[in-house]
Amino acid sequence: MYRIGTVFLLLACGAAAATPESALAEDHAKLAAEAEKAGLREEASLEARAALRLAPDHAAVKALLEKLGPVRVIEWPDALHARFVGWSKKRAGIRMAGAKKLATAATAAEKAGNADEAKRLRELAIAEDPDCAEARKAMGMEKVDVAGWVTKEEAAQRRKGLLPVGAEWLPAKDAAARHGKWAEAWEVRSAHFLVRTNTSEKEGLAMAVRAEELLVALRRELDGLTDPLPPPAAPYEIHFYAARADLDAHIDTVHAGKAFLKSMGGFYSPQDKTSHFCPPAERSISTLDDLVRHEATHHLLSDLWPNAAMHFKPGFWAWEGIACYFETIEVRDGKILTGRASHARLVMAKDDMQKGKFKTLEELAAADQNGLGSVYEQSAALAHFFMHSEGGKKREKFVEYLKIVSKGDGDAGNWEKCFGKKPADMQAEWLAYLKGLK
Repeated sequence: MYRIGTVFLLLACGAAAATPESALAEDHAKLAAEAEKAGLREEASLEARAALRLAPDHAAVKALLEKLGPVRVIEWPDALHARFVGWSKKRAGIRMAGAKKLATAATAAEKAGNADEAKRLRELAIAEDPDCAEARKAMGMEKVDVAGWVTKEEAAQRRKGLLPVGAEWLPAKDAAARHGKWAEAWEVRSAHFLVRTNTSEKEGLAMAVRAEELLVALRRELDGLTDPLPPPAAPYEIHFYAARADLDAHIDTVHAGKAFLKSMGGFYSPQDKTSHFCPPAERSISTLDDLVRHEATHHLLSDLWPNAAMHFKPGFWAWEGIACYFETIEVRDGKILTGRASHARLVMAKDDMQKGKFKTLEELAAADQNGLGSVYEQSAALAHFFMHSEGGKKREKFVEYLKIVSKGDGDAGNWEKCFGKKPADMQAEWLAYLKGLK
């Protein structure tokens, strides 16, 4: 660690004529080294990658990335979080300052007649700090409530109290009425998702944020255990219906009116490659955030592991269990974490265990979709066991089992092949884990 950090400092000090890019690359490199020293492995990896975007041949950064390897987060104690908060404040300051320097360099390039270079530098500035006003304004953008940075023309319309409906700009009340009909639903885009909703633009944006958080968590927690998620040919699509009746109408039109879909608060369909949901019922255990993360997990993993006919085969608990596991996401001071023991499903699982309502592992492993309805909480808890117990030692085997289940082959023989034990022989260990989960 000392040697890598020393290399960073020597490089920084030796750059007599450093450009804004090279200087910022060194800032990222130093932040990466500090994060690695503080035990913030994910942050070290992210900063190292940021440095390489600016300085692709940075040997010391490449060495650090190789040293870090996968950056899955199995535990996140309070002391580590405190170090994260302090380091994050420093990172924010460096990124803001770096973005400003890039934006200033862009202005100089523009004055020198190099429009392409100015555009490139401004794009780098926005990558460093998405809220860099100097770069955004120079690119003809203004910031407005809800929508954020938009073109000057759009900002002018929104400041008049008008909202878009297709190519039209209408008073907010009229626009809301039009968007309330599914045919003219809001369309909100984020980096990887397209959210269609007849609720509001604000709710669509919030849903896109939840989905992006899920994507970050899923990529990180499966890093090195399976192939990377393939780039989607089009944005992952989410439909959020304002009312149950709206979702049911879609099911009637597109999904042959299937009754079992109408009993669900949300579902992912490979037929239209879309996650669908409406506001959860009043007494539902699932929050809207849970539904987004659950169905988006099914969507992402279906892209990663194309599956067929698994719903009515043994082992289906694992497919639902991993989606329930990613419901446990929490965001603490900007840090995306998984495995929150206070999540309602895990609390209910512990309660059911204490009341003797559990299926045995042998029964759960053999259950298909029809036998799973009442034990989603148990599936969530079992997925947590495989993802976190013994410092995550069982995680790799669990992911291998998930791949097998996705192909419809999750029978008892493959359980034993993956985990080295029969379900009955793991019963006591997993119950003890759940009992001690805090």
